[in-house]
Amino acid sequence: RLAAIGKRAYRLKDDGVKMQLSPAFNAVIMALFGDYYERTRKTILVTSAYRSPAEQKALYEAYCRGTGPMAARPGKSRHESGNAIDISSEVADQMDTLGLLKKYKLNRPYLNRGKYTERWHIEMAGGPAADVSCSDTALYIQPAGAPASEVAVKAATKAKDKATTPMAKALAKPKPDT
Repeated sequence: RLAAIGKRAYRLKDDGVKMQLSPAFNAVIMALFGDYYERTRKTILVTSAYRSPAEQKALYEAYCRGTGPMAARPGKSRHESGNAIDISSEVADQMDTLGLLKKYKLNRPYLNRGKYTERWHIEMAGGPAADVSCSDTALYIQPAGAPASEVAVKAATKAKDKATTPMAKALAKPKPDT
């Protein structure tokens, strides 16, 4: 019953979001969405779900050029296997507070990763633990030689006074005259 409700309890951010989730993950997510809707009467906005390897590669390349948000390397994102979903951070927080993520054995593996958390990212708990080394967000740095993305620059600028992150240290270095 909850899964049937869940299928009507969400909307996609845009046409680029594909709800092609693995069958087991899809069943759990639809039950979660149905349960959340029953408790709150709120619809869930899905901002990202399945990504093809080509889409992940393009997202990662945009990140490396400094024109996109932080993204995992191609082949390292659980989005590519249909086993991860991104929703609004506020809704994810509320689901967590309501105990729904625990009830459905879901995890937010990048929730407490310093300044570069991913509060919006949800995947299955149990099984193999999320390999945080697969996420550039978890590493707090961009790939070597990549220009700083707007998101990274804003975060690093806030931390610049403390110079606690590699990005902040890089920003603190004076630029040579050209």
